[in-house]
Amino acid sequence: MKFNLLKVFYINIFRGNNIIDMIKYLIFIFLSLSTLSHSQCKVLVNSLQGDYEGECKKGLAHGQGIAKGIDTYTGEFKKGYPNGKGTYVWSNGDVFEGEFQKGIKQGFGILKTKDSTKEGYWRYGYYVGTNKGAQAYKIINKKYVNNYTFKRIGDGNKISIKWVKGSRVLYSMTGLNMTSSSGIESNDMTFCGFNQIKFPFQCRLNYQNTDKAETMTYDCIFDFEIVVPGEYELIIKD
Repeated sequence: MKFNLLKVFYINIFRGNNIIDMIKYLIFIFLSLSTLSHSQCKVLVNSLQGDYEGECKKGLAHGQGIAKGIDTYTGEFKKGYPNGKGTYVWSNGDVFEGEFQKGIKQGFGILKTKDSTKEGYWRYGYYVGTNKGAQAYKIINKKYVNNYTFKRIGDGNKISIKWVKGSRVLYSMTGLNMTSSSGIESNDMTFCGFNQIKFPFQCRLNYQNTDKAETMTYDCIFDFEIVVPGEYELIIKD
């Protein structure tokens, strides 16, 4: 389409059409190319697909823009998703003004509904409170556990737990006792953890571990709470 419009423009120049007509045609070309650019610029959130006006990069909304579909978003985009600061308006009238990451509330923001207003911090789309340092989970108590990784790996309602001792990966420990607020406990040779958990989820691990020389035994405790729904992985390292 761009090639055809420019071709017609050059033909008109060589035919010597008057300058006013040429200016009108230039305006027509600019508006046509602008419309084409917006129509080819995609927003990757289904509820925002429809009309888009704003900056574009490699066929995706990128930079400042406005997307209107079932819902409306005004603000910063990155690679087709709301990303950065912006305002999201749902079809039911709820409004969130704040920070986004890949289309999800992440960081500081204010959510206004017809019944309430929440101001504070969000993780993975969920409200975690007014403390800037609040995370999706928190460690309540630990004893003889110094090295661990705790991460949310996706959506769901499950947590897997494993221990790493040197080059070995273990799915159980001597004297292991797990208590939780919800979920179905599973503990075998390939999986240790809970399925079908409900949030907030509290869990306490009691088990025994030894030092590297295996000359001393310790009664270990790891007590935690998960406040944001999802699938999690806990790795406790020797």
